[in-house]
Amino acid sequence: MEGYSQLELPQAWIERLPALIDPIAGVPDTWRARLEDGTPVAVRRMPETDPAQAGRVLQRLKSAGAVRTPRVVRLLGAAHDTDGVSVIYAADLGTGLDRALQPGPVGVGAGLVLANHLFEGLEAIHAAGTAHGAVGEHAVRLFEDGGARLWAFAPALDDVAEAKTADVRAAAQLVCRALGLPLEWSAADPLRETERSAPALAATLRAIARGSLPLEAQGALSAVNEAAGSLAEDGALAGGRAELAARAGQRSTPPPKPRLPVVSLPAPAAPTRGVLYIAGGVVAAVLFLTGVGLIGYQAVAGRHSSSPPPVAGAQHSPAATASPSPNALPSVPPSNGDVKSVVESPQNECSPGATCTIEVDVHFTKAAAPEDIAWQFELVDSCTGDATYVDGNHIMAQTGWVHVIGDTRVSIPSGHPLAVLAVTTTPSLAASSPLLITSGSC
Repeated sequence: MEGYSQLELPQAWIERLPALIDPIAGVPDTWRARLEDGTPVAVRRMPETDPAQAGRVLQRLKSAGAVRTPRVVRLLGAAHDTDGVSVIYAADLGTGLDRALQPGPVGVGAGLVLANHLFEGLEAIHAAGTAHGAVGEHAVRLFEDGGARLWAFAPALDDVAEAKTADVRAAAQLVCRALGLPLEWSAADPLRETERSAPALAATLRAIARGSLPLEAQGALSAVNEAAGSLAEDGALAGGRAELAARAGQRSTPPPKPRLPVVSLPAPAAPTRGVLYIAGGVVAAVLFLTGVGLIGYQAVAGRHSSSPPPVAGAQHSPAATASPSPNALPSVPPSNGDVKSVVESPQNECSPGATCTIEVDVHFTKAAAPEDIAWQFELVDSCTGDATYVDGNHIMAQTGWVHVIGDTRVSIPSGHPLAVLAVTTTPSLAASSPLLITSGSC
């Protein structure tokens, strides 16, 4: 087991607070201390603990103390006094991730190593029946062996399952920050290193971080590594570990970044469920075989215009309604033919005169052969009933797929109140419930 030897640390849970020596510079609320047998340790105070809940906090910390993995700083014990709960950790705390990121974002290889280590640590913590509860830059330490470890637990006392879900999302958000990937993508932004060299990895991390791909720690670990393709091989990861080691040691000259191949993975012959997730200008195909697994992607550009759609039989609304009315909306069915449902979800504030990112979620009959799933947007003036058509996007669903998800940026005109509908054009015509934009007046 890398990083420490279990033989060097006490095996029994410590319930007595050792004498504190001095504060550890740069690590808030943490002191150097020494056990009675001379073993050096670090003690972190949790002063905000409700005294009435101290017993439950100590029990959750004890569960975390059973974790034996190099992805977690060893938790040796905990004690409660009038100042709150004090948690006893192994003395070696390495370098905080917050300090390590001060020079700027890490490379793709280092970000992938960080993701692996965080999800591996969370998998072990969750298997012990508890959650971390406070995953963030302050709770991650980097070491000169290129490893990352979690510490600074703040265990949840109520809904542990919800806390575990929050742990995984927070870890993905942290990796995105380390890579310099904002969670919300803008077409005006230049492509970042991860988006250029590993677009499927960028899409997967964003999906997990935003909660649109909800996974347990083990599933997140699998999805990220499958998205990374050859970057997840041991040889390719070595460069990433070297960069993290340099950040941990704060050396002035970090090792050169490894050459990063562009991932291009084939789609499977017969998946049981598939999702295409559009993010950052690329489409990442998330195919569920054993629950998770991102195994292919293709580049695609969004189309945005106000030209009428080339779709036979499109329904136009009656003109000149005096006020916003449901009668102004087109009578396209919510399901039709092979399309079972269409759901649209705004990903930012949709207001007149602004650009709105709308996630479109299409469920359809299992594809017997590759087929194009295409959609457009119908912007209906709630006062006049006039419709404006805005091109959306399309995704080539592979054999066996039943579900695709895509983000499209739509310019919202100013003026009257609007209803915005996502309408599939292939394989059949079906519409989402309207997204109502009520600003403005008739």
